[in-house]
Amino acid sequence: MELVARLCDFLLSEWLWSMTFDLYHIPINIVFLFLGLTFIVGMRTIRALLLSFSAHVFSFAVFTAIVVGALKSGLEWVPSAHSEQIPTQGLNFFYASMSLGAIHATLQSIFLLAVMRWSEHRTLSAIVVTWISNVLSGLISYAGIIVTMSYVF
Repeated sequence: MELVARLCDFLLSEWLWSMTFDLYHIPINIVFLFLGLTFIVGMRTIRALLLSFSAHVFSFAVFTAIVVGALKSGLEWVPSAHSEQIPTQGLNFFYASMSLGAIHATLQSIFLLAVMRWSEHRTLSAIVVTWISNVLSGLISYAGIIVTMSYVF
C-alpha cells in the first residue's frame, strides 16, 4: 500500500508541476514532435501537425484523467504530507522535468501505436522521435526554469 501511495504522490506532483512551472513543455514538444515526424519519419506536413497536436491532447487528457479521476475518485486517495528534506533544488527541477517528459512520451507512444497501427509510415521511428522530442523539451524547460529562478532569487 505504501508503494501505491508513493506512486499517487508522484503522479499528483508531476501533474501539478506540468500545470505550473513546466507549462510550456507541451508547446515546445509539439514543435519538436512535428519537426521530427516531418523530417525524420517522412510524414506529410498536415498529417505530422495533426498527429503531434492530437498526441499531446491525448497525453494531457489521459494524464489529467488519471490524476483527477482515478486517484481522487476511484482510489479515494489523499495526498500525504512530505516530511523528507530535498537535498538539491536544481536536481529536483531536472528530475521533475524529465519525469514529466517520460510520462508524456509513454502516453504519446501508446497513442501513436494505436493510430499508426495500419499506417505506411514507420511506427517505431515515430515512437523514438516522440521520446527524443520529450527529452529535448524537458531539457529546454529545465534550462528555462533555472534561468527564471536565477533572476527571481
